[in-house]
Amino acid sequence: IENRPEFTFTLLGLAKAGVVAALINTNNKSKPLSHSIEIANCKAVIFGTELSENIFTVVDELNAKRVPMYAYKGHPSDTVPSFSTGCLDDEMKQYFPDRLP
Repeated sequence: IENRPEFTFTLLGLAKAGVVAALINTNNKSKPLSHSIEIANCKAVIFGTELSENIFTVVDELNAKRVPMYAYKGHPSDTVPSFSTGCLDDEMKQYFPDRLP
């Protein structure tokens, strides 16, 4: 997720749940991104739809390791890539329908 409020909220929420988050450079693609995800021993990947192209470069590796990939929409009109496991915006609306736009 690039520099937007969801980044901070996600990071704090994960920390409160006891999850250790690995912050990976948003400029990484292909082998550097795959290496970063592997070294961090990621159990899931959360990314903003603005970084879909970067994630797409490592989809095969993530699928082979069965690492789920969750997208955050940068804007309500953004579309979630088909390779994504799910959309965090939709997941949160399911649990907090009266609190989210």
